[in-house]
Amino acid sequence: MVRLSTLVFAALLAALLLAACSPDRSPQADAQTACAPEWQPEPGTTLLASLPTDSGMHGLWDPQRFRTLCDFDAWARNFVDDQDIRRHIASGAFVPIYVQSDGVALIEVRVGSAQAPASFDPGAQARIERRSSPYLFVSQGMVGVSGIEYINAYSGDASRFLALPPGRWVAEVLQVEPQEGLDSQLADRVPNFVVLLNPEPAQGPPHYSQDVDTFGAR
Repeated sequence: MVRLSTLVFAALLAALLLAACSPDRSPQADAQTACAPEWQPEPGTTLLASLPTDSGMHGLWDPQRFRTLCDFDAWARNFVDDQDIRRHIASGAFVPIYVQSDGVALIEVRVGSAQAPASFDPGAQARIERRSSPYLFVSQGMVGVSGIEYINAYSGDASRFLALPPGRWVAEVLQVEPQEGLDSQLADRVPNFVVLLNPEPAQGPPHYSQDVDTFGAR
């Protein structure tokens, strides 16, 4: 099933072609050569970012896995069809944040440890609107977060990156209800989505979701 509109395809194609690292890049070269800049992950264990999408889908992704998406064709082979997206989900390279809504979302990523797991604020549990099943994320040193159309070598400010120790992580996505009566100066600091990343438990992994729809079909 195609997720993005023809107009979005055309706009993204134009942007990528302007920045293309090689005007005659072949699929074979695309598969072998990284053209991405040296992304700099942000320090610490939390990230809060306002990120746009015109495809209705955000996501967490492994920058190392997608370093070779240097042009539109390479991107399209990975993220146009649901079965390709599902393949990346199953491998731990992509975690969808998908509620079929365009625009800018404020996304917070929290990284925990075995000793101090990442969790949602206990006093705000009632504001969790929906909670996803666990997804697998396999880190090679950092995690990216952006709209799905910005998973490429030229995402610029539309993507953010957080250092994440290599290994297997359990990702849980929370959709958070807006907080009524919040001071306007704080409104832009309260996330729409919170992603909790915790190390895969040693006693055995959970059953991982492979759903493209983060919270299940509506």
